[in-house]
Amino acid sequence: MGGWYAPLGLYHPEELEGLSVSRFCEAVRAEGFNSTPGCNKSLHLHPVFNTIDVYNQGKPTRIANSTSDVRQPPGSLPVSETIQERTFSVPWFKHYRPQIIEEYAFAFRKVAENYKELLAGDKGNPEDIGGWGMTVRKG
Repeated sequence: MGGWYAPLGLYHPEELEGLSVSRFCEAVRAEGFNSTPGCNKSLHLHPVFNTIDVYNQGKPTRIANSTSDVRQPPGSLPVSETIQERTFSVPWFKHYRPQIIEEYAFAFRKVAENYKELLAGDKGNPEDIGGWGMTVRKG
């Protein structure tokens, strides 16, 4: 998933007894490799498409010149709205360095194979996961 410049891994929590992607990424980071949960949030929920009045017309720009409300409320695109719980960042391997790629693969494999040890401390995903940026930003 994702583009070449911002690749993402696809996460299947059901294959790891419901382990959250947040806890999975936390464990990968504990192995010394960066990985963050989530991806760009669903654009149909962004304020620019729902509440922002860009041109000061007195109502949200998206519906300012429309005869009906065409906004898509939360819950209208359930797959898009939960994709953040099924994705995580992976390295941008723009150079072919097999040893480094193997080191990353080993870390992800190790975490996946030992997921049962992580279940007890799993707090789940935060309610607000992902962001509306082009790339993952460190906070």
